[in-house]
Parts: sequence; structure tokens; C-alpha cells
Amino acid sequence: MRTVHWQLSFDGLLLSQESHAWGANIQFEQCENYFNIQQAGIRRPVRAQVDHKLFADRRFGRIVLANSGKPIPVVTVGVETDFPVRKFEFDADWLNSQLPDDIVFDFRTASAQPMFDEPCIGITLDRIYDELVTPRADSKRLLQPLIQILAMDTARCLIARSSQQEVSLHSLSPEQLMRIRHLIQTTDFADLTLGYIAERLAMTQTRLRKMFKRATGSSLHDEIHEARLQAACRKLVETGDPLKIIAHQLGFRHASAFCYWFKQSTGRTPSQHRNLQHCHAVELNEHTVRH
Repeated sequence: MRTVHWQLSFDGLLLSQESHAWGANIQFEQCENYFNIQQAGIRRPVRAQVDHKLFADRRFGRIVLANSGKPIPVVTVGVETDFPVRKFEFDADWLNSQLPDDIVFDFRTASAQPMFDEPCIGITLDRIYDELVTPRADSKRLLQPLIQILAMDTARCLIARSSQQEVSLHSLSPEQLMRIRHLIQTTDFADLTLGYIAERLAMTQTRLRKMFKRATGSSLHDEIHEARLQAACRKLVETGDPLKIIAHQLGFRHASAFCYWFKQSTGRTPSQHRNLQHCHAVELNEHTVRH
């Protein structure tokens, strides 16, 4: 069962906030009418998987890409009562028009990606969501280049995935990289360490650190830091939990340590960030009521 809570639009993009519920051991086909990217709003594995041997890794990630008219067979492996999802629906022709001439790609024929947990995609989706949900004076001017960045990054990722080459022993395979990012996005932060990830990939911490840096250009420490920061911002805005609860969920022993880390990372205290975003939400609601 899918429930649509609200929708916002910008040119060829329709943004929806949805929640999903299902029982265990149910088979169905997920078929969409538009090219879309779905972003999960909860940090744990989805209790469903792709029911088709075409996909080597049958898990669903925190970001799922689906195309118009191309069903994805799904089987549920557990009960979901309220799984929050942001859905970004695009007119494929409009998204094609956002690409520069030197990137030859057609979103109308893009292949489905049940595991599309690319950090660059996730960050841009967060930015687009923020500018649509909490509009500011220059939001419309900023949204256009953000859409163009999303189109370019998505096309590049899909092109790279469709032309995977032999990977040397000194590089991470695409499957290993997806596995690492899936662990980052779904593991409790109290357990999320370099040693934890290295153990699950059956390699030493030193080798994992070097290979991840070579494959992505960024450090694994920075990637974990960014995931923790995004989770912190979401929890501050989307829940009313006390800071000590959020701190514990993010792997901090004390609220004071969390507050210091958040201030160093963003320039604002957690309370300042929460109040600012709540003010934006109130302004959005007042604008919606007036119109």
C-alpha cells in the first residue's frame, strides 16, 4: 500500500513525500509511469528484494532508480508499516534536455537500478528537496543548475555501470563499492567503523582505506562523516526527539559531544538548525494556505 502525503512541482519534476506498507512474503511488480528516483527516509535495509536473477545484487538501496513502463519484480521479506520515501518523478525528455551536448545519454531507455546509492546523487537530491520544501528568494534560480547536476551525475553513473570493465586486484569492483555504501547507509552508527566494514568485505583496514580512496577520490572516513551529518540533519528536522536520543542514535555517548561535532561540521548548533528548518516549514505551510 502506498500513501502520498503531499506533492510539489518544478518544471518537469514532481516531488512527492510517500509512505509504503506491506506484509511479508508478498510478490508483486513495481511499475512506474515516469522516470523516477526514490530516496528512502530511514536508515536500515529495505524489507524487500528484487525477485529476478537479472540483478546480481537483489537488495534495494536507499536510492532506487526506476524507468517508465519497465516493471521491477519484488518479493517482500518482512513487514513494513510506514516506510517513508521521497519520490522524484521526471519527464524523461525534459531531463534529457538538461544534459550538455558532450554527454550522449537517453533517460527514456535507462535501466532500472534497485541499488543506486551513489553519494553524489543523494547529496543533490537532498539539495533539490530542501529548495522545494523550504523555498527561499533565490530557490528557483538554484533549482535549475541542481537539476542539471543531477542529470549529468545520473547519466555518468548509468553509463559507467553499463560499460563495466575488468577490475584490477588493486581496485574495488562496482559490487564492492555498492556493498560499502549500503553498509554506510544501513548500519547503526554505533557499529559503523572502518574495522566493521573491512571485516564484512574480508580485507584489511589499510587495504580497504587505500582502495576506497583510489576508487572514489575521497576517504572512507569522510564518507561516513557525511552520512552521519545527513542523518543528524534529518532527525533534527523530521523528529521531535531530544538531543540526547539523537546523539545516541548517531553513535555519540553524550549530547555535548554530538553538539560540539555538529557545530564544527555545520557552523550551527543542533537547536539552531532545528529552529531554522521549523521556521521554514511554518512559512511554507502559511504560503500553501494563502494560495
